Amino acid sequence: MIFTRLKIDNLFSFKNAELELSFKRKPTFPTIDGEHILGRENYYFKKVCILSGTNSSGKTSVGKILCDIQNYILQNHPLQSGDKIYNKSKFGVIEVDYATTTPKPYAHRLKIEITENNVINNILYVNSPIGKNDSCFQLRKKIDKIILNKEAPRGACFFKRDGSEVINFPFEFIKKHGVNGCWYYLFSENDETSIPIRDTFDLKIMKSILSSFDYTIEKVVEIAINGSGKKKEKKEVTGHRIYFKNGDAVDINDKGDITNNKNRLSKGTYDAIKIASLIGKIGQEKEFCDNDVTCATYYLDEKMSYSHSELEVSIINLIISKMGRNCQFFYTTHNYEVLDLNLPIHSFTFLVKDSGNSFFIEAQEKYKKNDRNLINHIKNNFFKTLPSTNELERLIED
Repeated sequence: MIFTRLKIDNLFSFKNAELELSFKRKPTFPTIDGEHILGRENYYFKKVCILSGTNSSGKTSVGKILCDIQNYILQNHPLQSGDKIYNKSKFGVIEVDYATTTPKPYAHRLKIEITENNVINNILYVNSPIGKNDSCFQLRKKIDKIILNKEAPRGACFFKRDGSEVINFPFEFIKKHGVNGCWYYLFSENDETSIPIRDTFDLKIMKSILSSFDYTIEKVVEIAINGSGKKKEKKEVTGHRIYFKNGDAVDINDKGDITNNKNRLSKGTYDAIKIASLIGKIGQEKEFCDNDVTCATYYLDEKMSYSHSELEVSIINLIISKMGRNCQFFYTTHNYEVLDLNLPIHSFTFLVKDSGNSFFIEAQEKYKKNDRNLINHIKNNFFKTLPSTNELERLIED
């Protein structure tokens, strides 16, 4: 599934906040290829979304909600977002527009009202096929009309459930209309990943990335057992060993955890292990995304906050270069240098927190030109994203 819009109300610190993940016009000089559904040249989506904001502005929360929605739709997992309702006397609301590509392109809308106990009070689902010349915004208006009339045209589906009706949500129907996909969310607050490291470990990628973060790393090798020792028996890889130029070694198990010499790696280099695993997964799935077999979502949440800015920019460029066609990459940061990436203006979104509520500011809405310098605008607080240092300044004066 490819996200084209997200609206959040009364969850975490969001109040009627809307994240736009499509755009209306093709850039004059595009720097990212394939920002439209294959065969639907006017149906644009943001292939790369850089979310920039201060601490506690909601960057991680956006990923939690997107991941919650994907787990719910694709795996029928219970929702978890209700735990983060802001005003306990009201429902939390998630509304998401997304597109799928197989067996043929469809646009979908899912709106959920949820209680603090993660009980779904109300749910709305609508879909409609994407025509050859349809744009994302045209399909939105069509879906709005379906909801208003409460009647789906031929080829579309309309489904609504509220607390007074005992109707099961039609997961099988949605899957029949193409909700295949894969996703990988790597959050800053923990080291959990969606799949074991062993399934995404690429020795070449791991060695190149780790040695870039720490030049004293000499090589990375597999740790394996051969079972009975027979030559024809396939070895079982149980982890990997990082060797340093001075002879030190660090072992990593199949979950990506360090099992010895734990203080040998810096925080930035340790996080690079998880990032290398993400890049390995992107490489594995590229062929399927290129051939329209599946869609992929990748969310990297400030995992390079302990890294040099040059490394951060290079890793982002590497990820973008490895992505398949039907992919979306979300990256959260508060590092200025990332804003100098050679990306279209619509790739940048800023999160602002004001009076306790978080909301989104689209760079393309505030600054139209593509030949811009976003860093200067950030430093001049054009997007209202700089943290307040008033209290710190008072302490200095005291």
